[in-house]
Amino acid sequence: LLKWMDLLSVLNSLLAEALENLDGKKRDVILRYYFLGFDDTEISKILEVNRSTIQRRRHAGLEFIKKFMEEEA
Repeated sequence: LLKWMDLLSVLNSLLAEALENLDGKKRDVILRYYFLGFDDTEISKILEVNRSTIQRRRHAGLEFIKKFMEEEA
């Protein structure tokens, strides 16, 4: 169990670091979607941009996070 807790701690640290390094617009979308539970339509209304823009930012943000975590792990 302790090894799983250590792994989760490392992953959480990497995720936090990836989010810190993410462009602010993409980070805002990622946080609202995955951590606050908003959908793309809600985020687009809040940020006053097209829903397709939100989808692109979310996709690009996830790609950045994935690449960052693979390189840093």
